[in-house]
Amino acid sequence: GITAALSSSCLDTIRHVISVCKEHGVLISFDPNLRLKLWNIEEARPVLLELAGACDYFLPGYDECKLLFETEDEQVIINRLRQLPGMSIIKSFNGNNVMVHQDVTYSLPFERVEQVVDTVGAGDGFCAGFLAGIAKGWTPEEALSLGGLTGSLVIQAPGDWEALPTWDEVQQRRGHSAHIER
Repeated sequence: GITAALSSSCLDTIRHVISVCKEHGVLISFDPNLRLKLWNIEEARPVLLELAGACDYFLPGYDECKLLFETEDEQVIINRLRQLPGMSIIKSFNGNNVMVHQDVTYSLPFERVEQVVDTVGAGDGFCAGFLAGIAKGWTPEEALSLGGLTGSLVIQAPGDWEALPTWDEVQQRRGHSAHIER
């Protein structure tokens, strides 16, 4: 979403990349990453919704959904997401991460952490975990869980990328390996 806000040539490049991906059967994920310092919501809304409709995995936060769909009504938001051709994953939807695809809605509570240090990068960590699960052939529900776990690890340290875990650290947290020293 940030790249689309930078210039018309950036947006044209995104559209071109999407068409090339579709032509070659490459799955597309899209995090709107709405930044209202780059453009206003009236400029952003039609572009971001166009891109959301062109992707296989749309990864908005709940607050972004409220702005994009011009409502705080949760059911209206869910219904609008159901109209998109791809799967939508709503980050931070009232203490849950939620998957919406056609008639299916699946909700998973946040991973519990002892101490939140810095929430910057939590959404990016979530997306990285979710997409890693999808790339590994996991079910969307399993990938949603991995996204939540990855986001929970990110918020336990300062910085927006510094706490992104390695695969070994994720496996250890999931109980699938021995202790890992960082």
